[in-house]
Amino acid sequence: MKRILVVDDHKELRDLLSKFFLLSGYEVDTVEDGEMAMKQVKEKRYDLVVTDYTTPRMDDIDLLKKLKMGNPRLSILIISGFGVEEAFFTQSGADAFLAKPFDLSKIKSLVEKILNSKK
Repeated sequence: MKRILVVDDHKELRDLLSKFFLLSGYEVDTVEDGEMAMKQVKEKRYDLVVTDYTTPRMDDIDLLKKLKMGNPRLSILIISGFGVEEAFFTQSGADAFLAKPFDLSKIKSLVEKILNSKK
């Protein structure tokens, strides 16, 4: 079973994504910031990290770089409500980008695409 880590400082979004991914057949853990995400990936192996662009204690470009240094094969999906271009994130090493607000069917198809490309 594929394992996803959700990183977002908004509890409501973390809970929504967690329930959605669980119902979609994934194992899911959630944390609220980049430092907690780094601790979590040292304890468990994840197939995908879904993270908000802005989280407390570490911005996600720093998080992205640190995650990729620790595991270059780790897939990362960045979600952002800011008007930042997708190319900015993908050039920084993210596998995909999704703008807020988003439809759950869109995130599901994007996650499936990312995970299936890593087989």
